[in-house]
Amino acid sequence: MLAAGVSGYQQGSRQKAERDYQTQKRADDRNYLEQQREQQSQDRQYRLDQRPIQEEKQAIEIGNLRDKATRAEIKKEGASALLALRTGGTEEVGKFWNKRFKNGKTGQFTVNQDGSWRNDFQDDATGEYGTEEASREDMERMLLLASSDSDSFIDALSEMEKSTAKRGADGSEFDRREGVKQKGRIELQGLKPRNSGITTTLPDGTIVQVGGDRLPKPVERKETQTVISMGQSLARLASIKKEYDPSFLTYQGKARNLISRLKSKADIDLSPEDRKYLKQSRRFTQAVNYEFNAYRKLITGAAAAMSELEDLKKAVINTDLSPDEFEAAYAEYVTELTRSMRIGNKLIREGLQPGTKQFGEALDGLYLSGGDDDLEARGNALMRQGLSAKDIVKKLKLEGYK
Repeated sequence: MLAAGVSGYQQGSRQKAERDYQTQKRADDRNYLEQQREQQSQDRQYRLDQRPIQEEKQAIEIGNLRDKATRAEIKKEGASALLALRTGGTEEVGKFWNKRFKNGKTGQFTVNQDGSWRNDFQDDATGEYGTEEASREDMERMLLLASSDSDSFIDALSEMEKSTAKRGADGSEFDRREGVKQKGRIELQGLKPRNSGITTTLPDGTIVQVGGDRLPKPVERKETQTVISMGQSLARLASIKKEYDPSFLTYQGKARNLISRLKSKADIDLSPEDRKYLKQSRRFTQAVNYEFNAYRKLITGAAAAMSELEDLKKAVINTDLSPDEFEAAYAEYVTELTRSMRIGNKLIREGLQPGTKQFGEALDGLYLSGGDDDLEARGNALMRQGLSAKDIVKKLKLEGYK
């Protein structure tokens, strides 16, 4: 009887300890989420506070462009990019724009095979995600201007960088300076007209106009967004791998960062190791969240329900996973993403047009059936685009060809 009583008491004690542990864990999780929300709010306010400084830096950069040596450099780079555009070497065009067109945004230009470009970015001032695009004709006009009249190009670039109407990745529009978001439909609205634009006559008599009214862009289908976004996702994934430390995803690592943030806010000096750990963890978390948000908006739109988000988190990398879960999800995500890209390359090479129903059905069919692309055929296609042997090998490796 006594033994049974002792056993019952011990079992009750264990159950109480477990309940207490779960209660404390929920409280800790709530506190952690509150800290995260507070940090996000402070980060957003910091970006807004930095806007005047960024605008001043931008004005200085425009002034620096007037330097004689820089103007000569723009002419040379513009001529090289123009030649590359006309011969299918889109990589050179992307390098030119990434160097010359900043506009207070963190992003990466993607130059498509048809010569048009797209920039998926995060606005440095507002934190909004958005997209900019231009046709091949607009691209060629700007490069022609850069290669022949760098002063007019700088003027045109300045006008472009003053543009405030941007289209969000969810189809909405927002104003960079005011931070105002207005819901719109991506298939019916292009970039808002800014002014009458800049008109100049080139030495060969060609009249170039940059800016002014734009025609509405055609419907942009989900399949097109998928193909365009894959390369940028791979670049983000490489950055995530570089910053990754398994301890970032453990309770101990998160607690270490929380303590470091509190010390920093209290103006208490951090050790060099803690400061480095905090910064690296921050870069890793931002990169993972950026990739998750880009993936979420791509397949569900901006207004995903909470239940949908929970399902998505199980299907893609996120910071709620354990280190083992994250590493497994990362490897699978990269494998499937690169295979989708290879299938897209194959279909484009066979003459299917991204954005059409035929392209989407073919992509889905090949993907679900385990299809892939041919290494030699892709290599020959890159060679025809004018890439060097070294660049071809590098690109094939990035795209997962074996």
